[in-house]
Amino acid sequence: MGKTNNRTTAGNIKTATTYNLEEMIAYIRQNPNIALGIHHHPTEAPHLQQLNTPIEASTPQTPKRNLDSSDSNDAQISKQQSVSSNRKQKEYGQMNASIAPKALLLLNNNPMLDQHQPHTSEHQQGRLPFEQLKRAVSSNLPCFLIEYDQDVNSKNRPSDVSAASILEDHFKQQGISTTFSLVEHSGNKLKLGVNNKESYSPLISTDKWPSQINNINITVIKLKFTPGAFALVVRYVPLQYNEECVKKEIERNLQSAENIRRIQYHFQRKSNDFRFVVKDLREYNSTMKLGRISIGNTLCTITPFLTGNRMTFRTRCWRLSHLRDKYELENPRCRICLEDLINDQTHNCSNRVRCAQCNGEHQPLSSECENVAEYRLELKVQVNNAISSGKLH
Repeated sequence: MGKTNNRTTAGNIKTATTYNLEEMIAYIRQNPNIALGIHHHPTEAPHLQQLNTPIEASTPQTPKRNLDSSDSNDAQISKQQSVSSNRKQKEYGQMNASIAPKALLLLNNNPMLDQHQPHTSEHQQGRLPFEQLKRAVSSNLPCFLIEYDQDVNSKNRPSDVSAASILEDHFKQQGISTTFSLVEHSGNKLKLGVNNKESYSPLISTDKWPSQINNINITVIKLKFTPGAFALVVRYVPLQYNEECVKKEIERNLQSAENIRRIQYHFQRKSNDFRFVVKDLREYNSTMKLGRISIGNTLCTITPFLTGNRMTFRTRCWRLSHLRDKYELENPRCRICLEDLINDQTHNCSNRVRCAQCNGEHQPLSSECENVAEYRLELKVQVNNAISSGKLH
């Protein structure tokens, strides 16, 4: 009777083992990530915990017997090996369960892995004011300055908003539709700005600016050069064409092109790029729509010239992130030697270049300065994050 029970028990063990193996295979097929994630122990999955549960060698109804009372030494040895195997399986599961968190802890504290993890600096955590991020991507179009007659009392002058509205109505009557996006006071002058080339181009090219506002004589101050927002780049010009030849070819294609110069790179290239500005907005848009121009016998790509993010600094001290309303200096400083510029005194510059950021022997805003390079990088990261999140456009 004892032999029969032993054979039944062994048969049950074999059947259960076969069933569990098939179930594990089916589970892995449905969840291939379990097999791929070899650094995680299978006992972490709740379903596999049940599959790894040690199988009892005998049923509760089977009485336990000593080896001496066995009818068959072979059967008792088989049972002893089964119990030992189950004990080892249980100990192995406990060992892996304790090793897993230790392994994760070692991975987290591994200094070699930390070298590849990006470290967030204080600026990247949001220390740069949002005003500086707005300025970094603000339009590079210069503003127009309105200077009132100095003989008129400032109390009799119209407010900045009223003066801007009067100018908008005046241009509307002249057939020029414009809306100023910037209206502020700069010293004794009224500062007006627009945020797109379509509004800027007619204002810079027209001579229909009024001579008076509310019967007060005004002087309009405009730039005499074309801003960088109208700049284009002709790319991949073959080296066989020299600068003079390229200049003639660009001027032949674009009548309003000016300030043509080759872009200098710090590495050797198989072709050249040339930057130039186009004063006429219609010609600028037509060139952008066409996408390429001919240089000799070669069709070269035309792209807009993209300026970098604008840094915030004060020209009084040449320090980054310094604003007029937060940092006061008694005297401005020379950009080269950083010595104070005292009123009514002639400044004798030593011509010894000094950096306002690190006191090094380079220009205050030079890319050679590590502080400037770090500021540019952090500014770029925060601007990209603000654009991706919708805070900037």
